[in-house]
Amino acid sequence: MNLRFESGQLKTSSVFSTVSVGRAVFRLCMTIAVELAVCLIFLKNKNRKNLLIIGAANCLTQLILYIPLLSADTAEMYYPLLIGFEAAVIFIEGFIYSRKIQSEDLKHPYYYSAAANALSFAAGLILPV
Repeated sequence: MNLRFESGQLKTSSVFSTVSVGRAVFRLCMTIAVELAVCLIFLKNKNRKNLLIIGAANCLTQLILYIPLLSADTAEMYYPLLIGFEAAVIFIEGFIYSRKIQSEDLKHPYYYSAAANALSFAAGLILPV
């Protein structure tokens, strides 16, 4: 993978991986917005601490998801990586929420993580990002 910075964009040799910084930030903000909206259903206590945990977990897991996808040169590489890392993100976020958010505030952290990630993934398919 060949990374270079041109005209405000991080570019790679991959067909699937031309990334502008603005686009990456927009995707992160969209993901956090969708997942925070889903937390309104699952989260009993919507205090600042819980919302910050969800936001921070999403920042971390977006990096875990996004960086390996930069190496995908073909659809045969991209889609298995995407599916595998999306599944890992669900488990990582669920684990973080189960440890950092009290169980009376979030009774089903893995269900929340799966629902929130499914909806943010769907939003990413619909929105032109």
